[in-house]
Amino acid sequence: MSVDTISASTSITESYVATATVYTSYYARLMRNVDERPDLTHVAVSRYWPRWMKKPEGVLWLPNLGPSKQLLFTAKKLSMDFEEYGHRYLHEILDTRDGREALNRLLALLEDGEDVVLYCYEKDVRCCHRFWLSALLCHAYGFGQGGEL
Repeated sequence: MSVDTISASTSITESYVATATVYTSYYARLMRNVDERPDLTHVAVSRYWPRWMKKPEGVLWLPNLGPSKQLLFTAKKLSMDFEEYGHRYLHEILDTRDGREALNRLLALLEDGEDVVLYCYEKDVRCCHRFWLSALLCHAYGFGQGGEL
């Protein structure tokens, strides 16, 4: 299933059963997780790669799944509600060609049965866009929710 068949307003009841699992984590744990969990596909979903970290071999970076600089600035400047932030983030991803292409690439991995870990900067997933991306993958597409690593 590609993103062309779903939008940010798609009901979670319009899902299908999938076998792969989506985990989340943050960059400070990336190296440890790569070493301890080679069975997982590690996917960075931030717009910018951390300057303090060399990109490990085998880590997939999908920068177009990160929130735009404008959305991050607006969210912080206006102290945007997390739900509003998630709504804007999902629309940003689903309404842009680059966002849909990156999401389709991630969906292809999951549809092939690969369990993935989504990485970004924020330690607490409850204040990071990877929460919303994981929710989209798990609720709208039916992939398993593995929690935080």
